Amino acid sequence: MRLTFLLLFLAACSSSSGLIETETIDCAESGNPVSVALYDAVVEPSPVSATMTSEPAVTLHLEVANNSHEEIVVKRIIIRQSQPGARFQINGSTGGFDETIPPGKEHVFELHTTGHWTNARSFSEDDVTTSVELEARVALENGTTYRCGFSTPLLSSR
Repeated sequence: MRLTFLLLFLAACSSSSGLIETETIDCAESGNPVSVALYDAVVEPSPVSATMTSEPAVTLHLEVANNSHEEIVVKRIIIRQSQPGARFQINGSTGGFDETIPPGKEHVFELHTTGHWTNARSFSEDDVTTSVELEARVALENGTTYRCGFSTPLLSSR
């Protein structure tokens, strides 16, 4: 009976990825051993040329830098839009990784998703949201998750 209870307890505590999140750190805090930067959100085709029913591809480039004296292992990155009222919405993206970053080094991760318009009228270049607000969560193998907020322009690859 005790063994069954222990197994149920451990299963309930673990996440679907097998990682147990032990600590969440806001990236805005200074002196973090890990820093995260969002380079861009590239939309193809451009949000202006996308039709109201299409879902243009969105590529996100996120750099994770290891400022500590020990290697870190990035296991998961989740990106979602934190701006629900924007006319152009980027769908959330989750990437599973097993990327070791040595001390003093960084790695750029590429995540793919799609976007869509939130209402059905014609748009011009002036109507396009110039930037989107995104939140990234970077989960490390040691259970620490870094939560970061970004504002980035929508760029066209053309």
